[in-house]
Amino acid sequence: MEKKKDQLIRQEKGRALSPFQEMDRYFDEFFHHPFALFRHPRWGRPPLFSETDELLPVADVFEEKNEVIIKLEIPGIDKKDIDITIHAGSLIISGEKKQEETVEEKNYHRTECSYGSFRRQFALPEDVDGDQAKASFKNGILEIRMPRSETAQKKQITID
Repeated sequence: MEKKKDQLIRQEKGRALSPFQEMDRYFDEFFHHPFALFRHPRWGRPPLFSETDELLPVADVFEEKNEVIIKLEIPGIDKKDIDITIHAGSLIISGEKKQEETVEEKNYHRTECSYGSFRRQFALPEDVDGDQAKASFKNGILEIRMPRSETAQKKQITID
C-alpha cells in the first residue's frame, strides 16, 4: 500500500500498530535519532534495546472536518517547557519534564516517575496550513489543530 502525501495513516482505534507499522516507526525515529533505539523510552511503547533519559509521549493523530488534529499525552509538564514547530512538512513537538524535588536515593521505596526531554515528529499532509495551526494544553493533554487549506481540497474534474 502506497502512502500518499495528502493522507494520514489509518489505524483502528484501540488496536496496536502492526509489526510492519511498528518497524516503520522505528526506522523513522532511527533517522532522526540514530542512537535512540539503544535507550529506554519512559512513555509509550516498550524499549527496543536498553535505557535512556528521553521520554516518548503517546499520541493520537486524526482528521475532523477539514483539519488534522494531534493529541499528545504529556502529564506533569509545564506548557512553557513545550516547543511546537512546523518545518518542511513535519510537526515537531519537543520539551522537558523537570524534576522539582530531590530525595536521596536511599529514601525511595519505588521510583516510577519519569523526567527528562522528549521529541516527537509527525509527517503532515501537503495541504495542511501551518500558519493557521492552534495549540491548547489542558490536564496533561496537548492538542494541536491544523486546518487543511481550502485551495488544496479534493475536487471532481469532468472530462471535456
